[in-house]
Amino acid sequence: MDQFVESRCSQDSPMSSNSSSGGFQDTWAERKSVLQCNKYMLLNKEGCDVTFLVGANSTPIKAHKYVLASRSPVFFAMFLGPAKESSDEIIVPDIEDLVFEKFLRYVYFEDVKILDGDNVLHVLYAAKKYSMKGLESKCREFLVQHLNTENVCVILESSHTFGNGIMEEKCLQHILRNGDRVLQSPSFSDLCRKCVKTIISSNDLEADEAVVFKAAVKWAGAVCCRKCLTPIDRNIRKALGDILFEIRFPIMQLSFFADKVASSNILIQKEKIALYEYLCRSDTSDAKLEIPFNMEYRKNKSFLVCKRFNHLSAICDWENAGRKNSIAFSCTRAIWMHGIMMYESSSLDACENSVIVRNELGEVMYNSDEKRNTRREFAGGKMYNLFFGERLKIQPLKFYTISVKSMGPKSYHGEGGKRYVSCGPFRFEFRDSCTEKVPLLSTLGQPVNVQETTQSTGQIPGIIFSSWL
Repeated sequence: MDQFVESRCSQDSPMSSNSSSGGFQDTWAERKSVLQCNKYMLLNKEGCDVTFLVGANSTPIKAHKYVLASRSPVFFAMFLGPAKESSDEIIVPDIEDLVFEKFLRYVYFEDVKILDGDNVLHVLYAAKKYSMKGLESKCREFLVQHLNTENVCVILESSHTFGNGIMEEKCLQHILRNGDRVLQSPSFSDLCRKCVKTIISSNDLEADEAVVFKAAVKWAGAVCCRKCLTPIDRNIRKALGDILFEIRFPIMQLSFFADKVASSNILIQKEKIALYEYLCRSDTSDAKLEIPFNMEYRKNKSFLVCKRFNHLSAICDWENAGRKNSIAFSCTRAIWMHGIMMYESSSLDACENSVIVRNELGEVMYNSDEKRNTRREFAGGKMYNLFFGERLKIQPLKFYTISVKSMGPKSYHGEGGKRYVSCGPFRFEFRDSCTEKVPLLSTLGQPVNVQETTQSTGQIPGIIFSSWL
C-alpha cells in the first residue's frame, strides 16, 4: 500500500490538463482507502466544520461533523438529531486536549496505537461518553493485558471515579488474589476510602492480617498528610473510621498483636484487653460478643494445611453411606485448628458431614450437629475444605481425635498415608483412632468389614490450622 502523505504537496492541485484520466491529475486521494482519506482530512484540518474547545484551557480542536456523526450515535444526535447543536463550537471541559486528539485518531482511522498506560483510562472515558463501543473494548483489552501489582490500584481508582464497573470489578479481583503484594505497593495509599474499605472488608482478600494492618495504617497516615494533620495514632484511628473494625485483629498471631498493635494507641485500652483475652483463651465461643472487630478468616491466606497422604486413589470407590471416618493426631506446637479437608465424589455431589473433635480425655470440643456451622469450600485436587464455625486450640504433644460421619455418594480417598508430617516448624503425628468402631455389614450371611479410615488410607486428608503464637 502506498505510504500515506499527511502534509499537502504543491503538485496535489485538484485539477491539471496533464492528467491522463479525464483531464484530471491524480490527487492525494487517488488509490487511498476511506480510513487513509479520513486521516488526511483530520491531520491537515481540511474542510473542518466544527471546533471543540477542550480541557481546562479550552484548546481548540477542529473536526468534521459528518465523520463524527457516522461513527458515534452521540455525535449523530449532536449534529443531525432533532435537538442538534446550533453552534459550531462545542465545549468539552472534562477531557484533556491530548486525550481528545488521540480519541479522534481512532474515530477517524481506528488508530489503536494511541493507547498507553498513562492515557488508556482517559481514552476509555471519552469512548464511553461518546458511545464508541469498539474503542471501549480495545481499552478494556489493553487494561486486562497490562494489569499488574504496581498499577492495579491506580486503575481501580480511575475506574471507580469514571464509573467503569466492569474494569473496577476486574481490578478488585486482581487485588484480592494478590493481596499481600498489592497492599504493600505505594499506590495503595492513594486509594479513596470506599475502595480501601471494599478491599479490607472482603473475606476473599488473600493477605496476612499483619500486612492488612500495616497497609491500613499507612493509608490512614497518607490521609492525615493530605488533610495537613500529623499522622499520630489518634488521627490515624480517626482517619480509619469504620475501616478499623474490618481488620481481623482476632485472627492475628498473638506475638504480632503484642509487638505491633497493642504497643500503639490506635486501639483503646478496653479493645486491647478484650483482644488479649480472646487471643489467649483456649475456648473462644463465649468471647465472641465482646469483640467489636470482624472475626471471620480470610480465604486461604491465613491458614496452613497439613496434608497426610502421598497420593490419591485411582478410582472413586470410598463408601459414605452414613459411616464414620476417624483419625487421631498431635502437633509439636500449640496451634489453632480451623477445619479439615475431605475428598470429593466423582460427580462433585456434596456429602452431608457431621464432625466431632475430641481432646485426649475424650471430651467433645466441637460438634457440628449441635452448632450447625461447618462451612464447605472447594479446595481443588479432588478435595474440599470443611471449616469449623470457630477455631479450636490444640495443645502441643497431646492427641486429639477427629470423627466425620459422611452421608452421600462414593468419593475418592487417600493412600500412602504418612505418620509424621512437617509443615515448617510444626510437626504432626497421625495415628489410627480407636474411639469409633467400624460396624460390620452382612453380605449373604457373612460379616464383612467396611473400609476404615486409618493412618495409611482413607478420608480426612488434611488439617487446616494456623499458629497460636
